[in-house]
Amino acid sequence: VMSRYEAALRALPAVDARRMALSHMTGKRIVEMVHEDLRLSKVLTKKNFENGIVANAAVGGSTNAVVHMLAIAGRAGVDLCLEDFDRVGSQVPCIVNCMPSGKYLIEDLAYAGGLPAVMNRIQHLLHADAPTVFGVPISKYWEDAEVYNDDVIRPLDNPLRAAAGIRVLKGNLAPNGAVIKPSAASEHLLVHEGPAYVFETIEDLKAKIDDPDLPVTEDTILVLKGCGPKGYPGMAEVGNMPIPRRLVEKGVRDMVRVSDARMSGTAFGTVVLHVSASTQ
Repeated sequence: VMSRYEAALRALPAVDARRMALSHMTGKRIVEMVHEDLRLSKVLTKKNFENGIVANAAVGGSTNAVVHMLAIAGRAGVDLCLEDFDRVGSQVPCIVNCMPSGKYLIEDLAYAGGLPAVMNRIQHLLHADAPTVFGVPISKYWEDAEVYNDDVIRPLDNPLRAAAGIRVLKGNLAPNGAVIKPSAASEHLLVHEGPAYVFETIEDLKAKIDDPDLPVTEDTILVLKGCGPKGYPGMAEVGNMPIPRRLVEKGVRDMVRVSDARMSGTAFGTVVLHVSASTQ
């Protein structure tokens, strides 16, 4: 029988019958927290945000974690910045062999032991004393957690990728930063030089991307502008631009792409996202 701590973190699939039990446990715990005066502000600490950055790297999690965690931290008054993702998470190994970084599905992760098992394997990288909604330190969540499939949750000496956390990039295109998810990128494209083809808007991209006369090759860097918070608007998940049809037909499956947009955590590709030239 799962402990209540492990159940809360197992990432059970949506169709799993235990989801109903988990929802009841959640509601019961929220009522208990009210009586205990255990407010969210007491749980949203810098240590927990840093644990989140580490865990996101270990599972090959989404670049969307950056915008969401920074927004939550801002509301909570926690001093979290873009550079923290590089400092805390960039060298963390990806040990979860799930799509898009690996080959398995999230339900396989759940049945292999879930997040408690992942946390157990990376516990030396986590703040064990970080507070939780159960009123116990987070180390309780991974106590006695087992891995039931070493190919889904890899040992530290056999990671999917050795240093796979989200990287923060800066340069003349992104003086205020950009991000890339190495675990979802093609290794041979992480160092790349080539001509750029720029799409000024999302409408421009949609109109031209499958044009057989589009002057691009597999070495071209595709750039999409105007899709950040103020552009599209709303910073839509369009950063993983499609590969031009002409190149797909030739077998090309990845190209370097650069955008101020974001992309889905289920997407694969060597994509630089969240390009920021201004903090205004």
